[in-house]
Amino acid sequence: MTTTPRPTEILFHDYGGHAFTAQIARHLARKGLSTAYVSFAGFATPKGRVGMNEADPATFRAEELDLSEPFDKDNLLKRRRQQLEYARLAAAKVIAERPRIVVSSTSPLEVQSHLLAACRKIDAKFVFWLQDLHSEAIGRIIGRRVPLLGAAAKQYYAWLEARL
Repeated sequence: MTTTPRPTEILFHDYGGHAFTAQIARHLARKGLSTAYVSFAGFATPKGRVGMNEADPATFRAEELDLSEPFDKDNLLKRRRQQLEYARLAAAKVIAERPRIVVSSTSPLEVQSHLLAACRKIDAKFVFWLQDLHSEAIGRIIGRRVPLLGAAAKQYYAWLEARL
């Protein structure tokens, strides 16, 4: 007798793959919620235990998404293009999983925006876990190179953060 997998109730998305979000996802899965955990394999940061292991409950699944080429965090134009590629992959994953709720943290704002659009498409709830104000950092980084562009970027990303 085969069993049909339960539909995903909650999909946790953490661009960086940090320990705290993986722990919360596993905890909810142990409580009986069908939980998926998605992170970015190519983002170089200290990661938590984001892959599957034998101690995980049957209600938990984890997957790392990756790009078509190595991630280049130092080249701002290439980084933006790659973040948009990742955003499309993550949004497609949400649409394929069709969770009731998506909790997304530590992600570039363009990724969050694509995830929100995917949630709207499948009528899922979207929780934007705001860990850091990206608009502040973006404005400072770009402002060091081109002051007027930095101010405009900060304003745009502050608007996007508020919208999300």
